[in-house]
Amino acid sequence: MRGYDAGAMKILKLFFSPNGRIGRAKYIFAMSILLGFIIVAEIALSVELFMSAKFEQPSDNLYIVKSSFFETRMESEPGTNGKEKAQSTKFFMDTPFFSMTMDFGVLDFDKVKEQNEKPAGFWESFKRQQEMQEKMRDMAKIEYKSAMVWLILVWLLSTWVMVAPTVKRMHDLNFRGWWLLLCFMATPFAMAPIPYAVLMQLSLFSSLAAFVIMIVTVFVKGTVGPNRFGPDPLEKSPAKPEAETKNVS
Repeated sequence: MRGYDAGAMKILKLFFSPNGRIGRAKYIFAMSILLGFIIVAEIALSVELFMSAKFEQPSDNLYIVKSSFFETRMESEPGTNGKEKAQSTKFFMDTPFFSMTMDFGVLDFDKVKEQNEKPAGFWESFKRQQEMQEKMRDMAKIEYKSAMVWLILVWLLSTWVMVAPTVKRMHDLNFRGWWLLLCFMATPFAMAPIPYAVLMQLSLFSSLAAFVIMIVTVFVKGTVGPNRFGPDPLEKSPAKPEAETKNVS
């Protein structure tokens, strides 16, 4: 039991404690376990959504998609601007964590198709995407439910078990773990009413910082010998002197 308890404490310390240092091998081991868990969870969720999804069309203007986790409804009505393909479209999504309503108003599908068929370079396409995202965010009305608290707690826990090993790995490189905050610069502003271009720039900077930190923590060797964060994890601890045996005459 003592060996089992000691092993469990090492696992808990690896994923939950930001103190001390770890080498590259242990860090890659921890990240591989977390990555494998995320992949399995995403596959299981995707299979569940696919198997439980049902499409319904009660009328010509109403489309419903139901699954075990959400329900979406899209309702359209003929437009009032005299054009055949213009419609007033409303979108509704209900999940255990929030409900969202979007009123697209009168859409001219001929105009949308014409804009999409125009040749555009990278920046022009990015600008169109930016304008569309800003319009959708302005149209969306979101109401959060009490279960959202549990989703936030799960996100915080899953984030922490990835942050703690990374902090220890940065300690091994003689860097403070506060540098990891660069990876979360866009998180506080995800739902804030700021221009979409600013949010995209923050997200791009955060992604770049996360990429640089990943490269450094995986491929750069830690400082040799003890540093301000603790002893070198690659140094072998001195062997304990063996207990003196008594000769029984």
